[in-house]
Amino acid sequence: MARQQGSIYGHKLKSGRKVWKVEVEVGQKPDGTRIRRRRTANSLSEARTIRKELLELAETGIQASQSQQRLDVFAMWWIRDVKAWTVKPATTADYEHRYRKLISPTLGNKKIEAITSRDVFAWRSALRAEGYSTPTINGALQVLKAVLNAAIEEGAIKASPARKVSKLTKPVSEATQVKAPLTPDEARKLLSACQDDAVGVGTALGLVLGLRKGEVLGLKWRDLDLRARTISVVRTLREVTTYDEAGRGRTSLLEGTPKTRASVRVLTLPDPLWALLNKRNIDFSFGRPDPADYWITGDLEGVPLAPGSLTKGFENLLASVGLRKIRFHDLRHTAATLSVGAGARLESVSQSLGHTRVDTTKSIYARTVPELSSEFSEKMSTIFQTEGTLSI
Repeated sequence: MARQQGSIYGHKLKSGRKVWKVEVEVGQKPDGTRIRRRRTANSLSEARTIRKELLELAETGIQASQSQQRLDVFAMWWIRDVKAWTVKPATTADYEHRYRKLISPTLGNKKIEAITSRDVFAWRSALRAEGYSTPTINGALQVLKAVLNAAIEEGAIKASPARKVSKLTKPVSEATQVKAPLTPDEARKLLSACQDDAVGVGTALGLVLGLRKGEVLGLKWRDLDLRARTISVVRTLREVTTYDEAGRGRTSLLEGTPKTRASVRVLTLPDPLWALLNKRNIDFSFGRPDPADYWITGDLEGVPLAPGSLTKGFENLLASVGLRKIRFHDLRHTAATLSVGAGARLESVSQSLGHTRVDTTKSIYARTVPELSSEFSEKMSTIFQTEGTLSI
């Protein structure tokens, strides 16, 4: 029988009489050692009755124990031993990092059952007072709610103290990190400055194809088909912070899968980008029998480029040609906006960006493209135009 439901097994005594052994796990010691209760029954039916009683007692004891746990203890157990089995490793690392940085300092030492809605509201207000942005606060609230909902499922609490705490609405006055996309002239100027080095190639991939930073860094030479002029987006590379048992953080690069299934895609290379990648490939492949597993934006020794290094190099590239400072992710906005403005169908843009739905592309970009805003008026003018004058 399954261990988590208790075990029943037959045992023959020296006298020859058969008895039934019942074993139920009732918890764990601080060092992780399992605590078990064992009983002996004279019949299988009696053993089943005993097992049921022990399980009920164990469940009551476990729930009581969990409700007395500090939030830190429960959260770390849930993130590492439960959540980690259902999400990507990078997502698990993100959950733990946000919990440790934004939740633990205020609520971590409180017992789960002692946390009230007032505590959660006060915590949210404290984050705002410390200057955290609305998206950051909402992200932390999402993690806290997930932990508390897990506590309900485990029987530690009956209701979540965060259930009435809603996400914050971003004030109009709050500064945004998103910058206006580059104009066509600015985009051409930037592309012309891209050399066949790691930063130049990475910038060109973001600008021309609208790839996310993690997608750019995750490209390997095996993903590039110069004959077919295509490139396959099948992995990402990003920085994550992981923690040891003492809470010490360590930042490292983690290879993973793209954001969604739709993000796994094959893209055709426009001529300027194909030429740049071809030149980079010749330089990198020289003297290497099989460069397939090396990173496209890595150095010539095959070491992958760190996200921070790409960001710094990109900022230096902008400054070198006199362009205004934008984020690397704004290259994605630039690619989408310029392509839609040039007449590309939203379905095509959506597929190239790796969006799951066209509605996502439309909601983000369609309203920001001047060409689309004026298209309705131009079409209506054409319809009602009669020999050079409007027919009214």
